[in-house]
Amino acid sequence: MEAHKLLCDNNWQPCSTLIMGLPKETSEDVLKTVELVERLDEYNSLIVPLFFVPIGALDTKKFFTVEDMLPEHWMLLGACVKHDMKWVGEMADSYFQSRPIQKILVGKFILNLMKKKLKPYIKQMNQGINPLSKQHPKD
Repeated sequence: MEAHKLLCDNNWQPCSTLIMGLPKETSEDVLKTVELVERLDEYNSLIVPLFFVPIGALDTKKFFTVEDMLPEHWMLLGACVKHDMKWVGEMADSYFQSRPIQKILVGKFILNLMKKKLKPYIKQMNQGINPLSKQHPKD
């Protein structure tokens, strides 16, 4: 939290990664991470979830895959996408500040379309549902 605040206060836009599916990770661990992502909501930043890949001292452990995801992992993924979609427009505006045509095309058209298309998927993920599952058609 403090690092994000410090960076944002100094006009930096942090890009954080988090690893899902670490060995011995519990549902409670994942829910605490969801809470952290939600607390970071006020900071202009990107949060990128990654799947655990066994390397180094943990190279004998199992890869984490979509099939291993708990409902809490879907909630975490949804929280990250929601956070990123909140801030990506502002980042695009800043990036395309001197290029008004690209700013309109990317910022107003492409990003709005992405947000609209992602909304039902984020809603399901926030409920702990795999939005790609045939058992749970999107709204």
